[in-house]
Amino acid sequence: MRHCAALRNPATGRIIVDPARGCHPNTARPRTQLALSSDGGATFSKPVRISTGNSFGHTSVALDDNGSAIVSWLEEGSGDGVRLLARQVTSAGVAGPVVEVAKGAQRGIGYPRLLQVGNETWIAWGNSGNTKIQTARLLK
Repeated sequence: MRHCAALRNPATGRIIVDPARGCHPNTARPRTQLALSSDGGATFSKPVRISTGNSFGHTSVALDDNGSAIVSWLEEGSGDGVRLLARQVTSAGVAGPVVEVAKGAQRGIGYPRLLQVGNETWIAWGNSGNTKIQTARLLK
């Protein structure tokens, strides 16, 4: 099955597509990638690799005021756990450092979501062992 997250910025017409886990059948390991379009999706840039290991997908994408994309995804951790990771990619396609936001059971973390509010980027995810939603502001 192919899973992709897409986000369109109406101000710039930029479309962000985040192919995750299996969107590219020629890849040996599941990975999360990002391709950018500045022409409404008619053409896309060469995909930028976002994940660093075996991606579980569960991606989310937000655009900041500078046209950069912030991408979050789940990646295989130690044992049965997963890591919730995030990374910024500039509008030129340059990937920044990976930030570990949380780690835990895949079922507990759930489907994390990013939200851009003004000049701040927030992420929300589940918490293993209780019913509370965790949030964090991602620093640039």
